[in-house]
Order: sequence, then structure tokens, then C-alpha cells
Amino acid sequence: MMAGETVLVVDDAPGVIDFLEDYVLRPNGYEVLTAVDGEAGLSVALSRKPDLMILDLEMPKMSGMDVLAALNEKGSDIPVIVITFHGSETIAAEAFRLGVKNYITKPFKMEEILEAIEQALGESRLKRERSELVKQLTLANKELERRIKEFNILHGIGQAMNALLRLEDLLKRAVEAAVYVTGAQEGAAHLIDEETNVLWVGAAQGADGELSGEYGVPVEDSVIEDVIKTGRATILGAPSGEPGQTLEEDLAAKASLIVPLKFRGQVIGALSVSGATFDKSFSTNDKYLLSVLADYAAIGVENARLYDRIQRRAEELALLNEIGHALSSTVDLESALTLIMERVNVMLKVEVGSLLLVDEEAEELVFQIALGERAEHVKPLRPRMGQGIAGRVAQTGQPLLIPDARQDASRHKAIDVSTGLVTRSVLCVPMIARGEIIGVIEVINKLEGTFTEHDQSLLASIAGYAAVAIDNARLFRESRLSSSD
Repeated sequence: MMAGETVLVVDDAPGVIDFLEDYVLRPNGYEVLTAVDGEAGLSVALSRKPDLMILDLEMPKMSGMDVLAALNEKGSDIPVIVITFHGSETIAAEAFRLGVKNYITKPFKMEEILEAIEQALGESRLKRERSELVKQLTLANKELERRIKEFNILHGIGQAMNALLRLEDLLKRAVEAAVYVTGAQEGAAHLIDEETNVLWVGAAQGADGELSGEYGVPVEDSVIEDVIKTGRATILGAPSGEPGQTLEEDLAAKASLIVPLKFRGQVIGALSVSGATFDKSFSTNDKYLLSVLADYAAIGVENARLYDRIQRRAEELALLNEIGHALSSTVDLESALTLIMERVNVMLKVEVGSLLLVDEEAEELVFQIALGERAEHVKPLRPRMGQGIAGRVAQTGQPLLIPDARQDASRHKAIDVSTGLVTRSVLCVPMIARGEIIGVIEVINKLEGTFTEHDQSLLASIAGYAAVAIDNARLFRESRLSSSD
């Protein structure tokens, strides 16, 4: 017996109802509903849906047989036990054809009533349990189908992202996929710059579905700071209030989900999605899906960065080879040095590039090669040794990498004044031949990002080639002068 099961007793004899309710049903833990005629009994059965119905066949207004017929017509599956007098078994047999589970005869025997009730409810329980099992199996199958579909989608997205070698394309694909798999309205891919450790947004998709380009977001001002620091995914609280003005306030006002991008245990960025309206929330399954996607994206980011480094190294080697060939195959040193500076400007993506030689007698630097929009204004200038950034490098023989030249008090401001150039960043390396400083190569204002130590190493290699070529040219010129004497 299951506690709390409800039994409806329908009989026109109050004594029968009282007996069944007070001596049979309630003492055995059943809840009891009653009706004194067939019409009322049918109404209670359809509205309250009891677990079992005990039904008298002979009643006013509506007979028990009519009640059974009406229940069948309504598609009711309530198990029914009919009450009949001894000798009315033929009528009971007819009731069985209408779906009755059992019958009991008057006068009642307690044991027979309880046995009939338990048998009828037992069948009903088994039917409900089977129905529940079928329901659970159906839900499990649907969940399995959903998981398989999600896996196939993520696997396909992962393969597509790993095939992309341009970082910009990869991040756009990651954002599109993040919005798709979570059902979000907006998304963004954040990366930490390898050189500067500054957080920037490589791709972002708005509620209109449009992808925007990259823009910088300082780590200390971003709502993703905790995710970057802790390396744990976060679902921000229920959305409320008005949309904010800043990225931090905007994400905080909306339901948002942020997961870290990790590669070999190190956080390299984050992937975030949010709802464009204030009725969107994210589930733990959304967090799982976005985390899996973030793993694919992190691998893709590292692949793209590795590819970029390989490509850049190949270009640098090609540049050094071209420089070496140009310097060894021409007698026109001026043309060769001009070619070198042109390639340097393109490779490092700078606004201005110059090659200055030391005038030992005057203790000044002479602009031998100057490229850029303001080159003609620069060439007449002759900074003194130790003056400005180029003068310091020429004097000390040590390279200088200055990411913010405006904070460097030693820079030669007269050059900016005379040329109209606003110097933001500077990289300057010495040219040394046979142990002597013969000049410097200086590049100003990197157009993309800031100068790095790798840029310094590359420029130092180029300066080495140029120094050897210049020194050889001087030796050749001195040798010819000696021969003519």
C-alpha cells in the first residue's frame, strides 16, 4: 500500500459509505472522497481523478453501468471496483467488459474488500511506474540526442577553427560560435597581449549580429578581470536595472557568461556572451558548452600565433638574406642602404626610419638615409653625440627601446619642432664595425602596437650587416686613395 492514495466511494447508501470510510479505508491510510449518486460520482471522478473508485451499480440519477460507460467515453483510466448484491454476478461480468478491475458482493467481508482494493491499486501502480520509466527513458534519449548534437556541433566548430591560421578570422569564428551554441545575443573574444600583458578584444558581435573590429580594454577596468585572474568560468547574476555605460556596467546589468581561454594551464584570454535583453539567463550546460568551445579556441589562438611567428621569422630571414645580397652585389652603397631602410620600415611598420653616421671630427651625427613623409626636413639636422636618443646610442653603443618617448626627457625635441613629427615611440640600435661605433639606425612610431625586444634583436642584426658594408666601403675608398697616391 502507498500512503495517501485516494479512493472515491460512490453509493446511495450512507451506511455503506460510512463503513468503507471509517472501518476499511482511513484506518489503512487511504484518503477518501464520497458521492451519493452516479451523476455526482462521475463529476468527482473527472475533476479529482482519484487513484481508485468503488462504485455501486444500482443508484438514482445515473446507474453504475452508465457511470462506467461515461468514464470510458471520456478516456478515463481510473481503476474501478463495483459493488453488487450476491447473485448479481451476471451484471458484474458485464461491468468487466467496461474495464472494471474487480467486484465485491454485499454483505462485505473486510478481507475481500482489502484484497480487491490492493489488487486494483497494484495494477494501477505498475502502470504508473511503467509510464514513468517510459517517460524517463524518453527524456534520457532526448538528452543523449542533444548531447550528441552538441558534440557534433562543437567538433565541427573546433575543426573549422583549427583550420584558420589568421588570428583575426579565428576570433571572429569563435565569437560567432559562442553566440550560437549558448543562444546569446552578444559575444566577445578577449586576448592578453603576449608582449604588453594588456587585455584587448579581438572580435565582438552585437545584438544586430554585426562583428566589430578589435579595440583595447585594460585588464584592471574589465568585468572579466576575475575570470582572467582565477581561471574559472563565471555566470553573472540575474539581470536587473538599466543598461550601463561602460563595458563593466553593461555586462553586469545583463545576464552574462564568461569562461577563460586556457592553453597548457595558462590563461591567455576569455570568451564572453551576454543577453541583449534582460530576460536571458545562462545555465550550467551553457557554461559547459562555452568552456569546451573556449578550449578549441585557445588551441586555435596558439596555432595562429605560432603560425604568425613562423611567418614573421621567415620574412625576417628573407629580409636579412635580401640585405646581405644587396650589400654584397652592388658598388652603390647609398642605394643599398636606402633599400635596407625601406625594407626595415615595411617589416617593422614604422612611420619614420633613419640611418645616421658618426662624424668623428665634428662629434655629430649625419643623416645618411632618412625615409618617411618628413625625411627632407630631417636630413639637414645634425644632432650632437650624447644629444637625444640617437646621440646617446651613438655615444654609449647600447640600444634603446623607448615605448613612450613623451616621458623621455632626453629626446631631441628640436627634431619634432622642426619637422612637425610627434615622436611617440623609438627604437635605436648602434652600428659597430671593428669595435668602433660608426653610426645608428633609428625607427620612430610603430604603427601597430609597440616596439618589442624581438624588434630590437632584428634591427640589431640589420645594423650589423650595414656596419660591415659601410666599413668595407670606407676601406675600399681608402685603399683606392692610397693606390692613387
